[in-house]
Amino acid sequence: MSEEDYETALNIKNGRFFWKNVYGAPLDKSNKAAEQMNENPELGSFWKGRILMQVFAVKTDKPVYKVEQIPEEECEKARKYLTPRKFRFMAQVNSAIALPKDDTKYEIMIRVAEHEINCGDAVFNKGSYNRYNFRTKPDDAIFEAPYVNREDMGSVFVYLRKKFRLGGYKNICFYRAHVSEFFDDDPKQIKWVQLQPDKAINEVKEPHKAGLVGIRISVNDMTQFGVIDWASKSTWGKRIPRRPGNLKVRAYIFQCRDLPAADSDGSSDPFLQITDSDVPQKTHVVNDNLNPIYYEALDLIYEANSIEELPPFIIDCYDEDQTLVGKNDADYLARATIYMWECNYSEGERVPEPKWHEMRFSPKGPKSGEVLVSFSIVEDDFSFEK
Repeated sequence: MSEEDYETALNIKNGRFFWKNVYGAPLDKSNKAAEQMNENPELGSFWKGRILMQVFAVKTDKPVYKVEQIPEEECEKARKYLTPRKFRFMAQVNSAIALPKDDTKYEIMIRVAEHEINCGDAVFNKGSYNRYNFRTKPDDAIFEAPYVNREDMGSVFVYLRKKFRLGGYKNICFYRAHVSEFFDDDPKQIKWVQLQPDKAINEVKEPHKAGLVGIRISVNDMTQFGVIDWASKSTWGKRIPRRPGNLKVRAYIFQCRDLPAADSDGSSDPFLQITDSDVPQKTHVVNDNLNPIYYEALDLIYEANSIEELPPFIIDCYDEDQTLVGKNDADYLARATIYMWECNYSEGERVPEPKWHEMRFSPKGPKSGEVLVSFSIVEDDFSFEK
């Protein structure tokens, strides 16, 4: 039992029945990464089942290991927790960005326990961007499970799925969060979640290539709270446009500092690339410099009906590696993932004061430099001055 499970059993679930979910690696995998997932369930990418438990926990200086038959009267008490309860699992998938491979359509699947919601292939894709325009219908979102309450449902998974010639679709990347993050029945903001490669599948090798997905999820306990009029909610009551509008963004790239060295002489030849819904835009290369100054403005196009729908700004730093035959084989150095709530932007042509943002080699890795940047956001019919 982990320290977290022990504290929960001692202070929250002491004496009461609850469902314990079992997590691990995908069922058909037996490599080293799969073994790690099975031995450390908090790393698992797959729900494998649930166990009905009752824990009585007391602190003692002399623990004793005992195995006893559960009394029949306790088994009788447990039976009422096997009765299914009704839940509604509303989900919306807008789009995904910075996906593993350009010009490829991926599926998105959302799963809690044994209940799956598959939004199918993207309806539009360009570069590393996919658009889905998917939302569950209220009647299709109902499922039954014997959980005592919503909290017992455990983790919600968001999967990026790729179709293989042999074996069909596989979950190549995933996001995992506790269901309590999705109790809001009217989530106003799109939640952009950072995927991670499923190492047991090992299709995507580099963490920064796993992608980000924009979702809204609401999990409701119909047995406890009754039926919700989803049509009355500002989020779920509105139709998703078949095709969103476009917003133009001008990114003002000032400089970077403390970038990692990529070359044997302790330097790098860095340039920056920003991913959008169209064609990624690049700065010029600054040779032999870990603190390059750019002073460039890059114009970008994003599919979004409002600023609130914009994805994070993805700024990747590469080291140019010009070969003898003239081939440019750039090496990835670091990424800044900049969410709207943390950047400085203007709604017009005014250049906002720039702000430093940390860059990392992988989403959960240590800092690998910083980028100084700000943004202007305008409607699609606006023309920036050259």
